[in-house]
Amino acid sequence: MASTQESIPELLRSASLRVTKGRVALLEVMLASHEPVALDDIDLDSNPEVGDRATVFRNLHALAEAGIVSMLRGVGKRDLYEISHASHHHTHITCTECGKTACLDDAPSLPKKAPHPKGWSDVEANLSYFGRCDTCSD
Repeated sequence: MASTQESIPELLRSASLRVTKGRVALLEVMLASHEPVALDDIDLDSNPEVGDRATVFRNLHALAEAGIVSMLRGVGKRDLYEISHASHHHTHITCTECGKTACLDDAPSLPKKAPHPKGWSDVEANLSYFGRCDTCSD
């Protein structure tokens, strides 16, 4: 994934997405977070360039459909998004109390191709761990 501001427009173009100020700003916010984010985690007041809530929602879904970000399910069916890691899939751990989610890069990985019953397609595997974060454990 892109690590500099200059490569974000190239990434959007390569995914056949229009380069907009809101999409560039949203990807910058996500890159800065270093962990999966939910729509509610994006501070619209501090980052007005990302757009309003509806615009951010639409852009998150467009970026997910293009494969630039990945969506994962958090606690309470809360959708979380993170920059896609083309080089590897990784596992997440989610706090059952507050919903904080973090990446576990050293956890066992899933097979590259998920097993599935005959007739099923577009099957994705997701391995998640649950527990209490350091803040909630105190």
